[in-house]
Amino acid sequence: MSTAEKTYSFRAPADFGDRLATARDAWMDLAARGPDVARWLDRELSMELARQRRRAPRLNQAAFLRLLAEALVRATEHVAEGLELAEREREIQARTGQDPEASEWARAGVELLADAHRRDSET
Repeated sequence: MSTAEKTYSFRAPADFGDRLATARDAWMDLAARGPDVARWLDRELSMELARQRRRAPRLNQAAFLRLLAEALVRATEHVAEGLELAEREREIQARTGQDPEASEWARAGVELLADAHRRDSET
């Protein structure tokens, strides 16, 4: 039995369609990396929804769909970038593991990147 369909739309930045497509593809791949990453995705999505909801307490249907889509994209991007930073940290450890001073400088650089990433995700 077929059901009636309705198209919903909302305004978004020009690059949002590409970001949404990337997030859609990445979401399941990230969740499949294990329960820790899946829980991280869940937490990030919950936090992003809470942030978005505080900014716009009363929403029409289109605005609500946009809020959900933006939250999904931002949460997925945040986890993917966090995993990339963790991989960079492992690479740095592998290369500089014998040199404590180099390890400290490299770790400080990764921490600066992570701080910038956190600040960016909070806005």
